Amino acid sequence: MKRLTHALALAALAAALGAWAAPSAAQDLGKYKDWSAHRFTEEGKRLCLMFSQPKKAQGKYKRRGEIFALVSHRPDDRQFGIVSFEMGYPFAPGKELSVSIDGGRAIRIPADDSGPGGDESLMWHASSKVNRRIVREMQGGLEMVATGRSKRGTKTVDTYSLRGFTAAYKAISRACGAP
Repeated sequence: MKRLTHALALAALAAALGAWAAPSAAQDLGKYKDWSAHRFTEEGKRLCLMFSQPKKAQGKYKRRGEIFALVSHRPDDRQFGIVSFEMGYPFAPGKELSVSIDGGRAIRIPADDSGPGGDESLMWHASSKVNRRIVREMQGGLEMVATGRSKRGTKTVDTYSLRGFTAAYKAISRACGAP
């Protein structure tokens, strides 16, 4: 059953990444407590990523797609430590995703930083400096909360465990030669 859930998660992840391109079969780099790490080749370029699903997803919604927090390295494009969130719904324009680690000061991700090709459900911050800060805080944290609002106005609060985050981050960094 766990393997089936993992396969479904990878399929959903591939769908979320579909706006970039369909990645080749994943090389499993390991399961690190609550985080999974993988390596892909996408249009001949390396992509290493790790992901986790929330331990708790709250909100008064009737339907919601898959939900993930992801961190990726794209060494051939010189992009490292990009933190993104697949929210499972189109995000409200002009709003922002709020990310807090261990109840600390919220990091705001503007809806303008939506995913590739205008994917309104995939959010990340365009600043590498902000991404480095998020990764650093995740490495030292135990829990992360992502709060957003859908186009329909529904507020969601997703709570992620950070157990295994640092080990998974080291695995994708080794696999993609991240600095």
